[in-house]
Amino acid sequence: MKKFIDLDFLFVNDLITFLNQLKEKGVLPEEYDSNQAAETVYSTLAFEFLLYVYEEEHTEEQLLQGIKNKVDFIFT
Repeated sequence: MKKFIDLDFLFVNDLITFLNQLKEKGVLPEEYDSNQAAETVYSTLAFEFLLYVYEEEHTEEQLLQGIKNKVDFIFT
């Protein structure tokens, strides 16, 4: 279980690094909070995955669309 948690933190850290690179390139505003955004994206993925796993009628298409909608919202 510890290895899975470590992978989760690695993903969040990599996403923070990526978002900071986008800030350096001027794609995202300088004041954009990369840490909050990365944690929110991770939370979105976890939430949508749990819906997909525990709701029998929840389709893969709904999983992907839910992620897309929420990530679009985070970055607009």
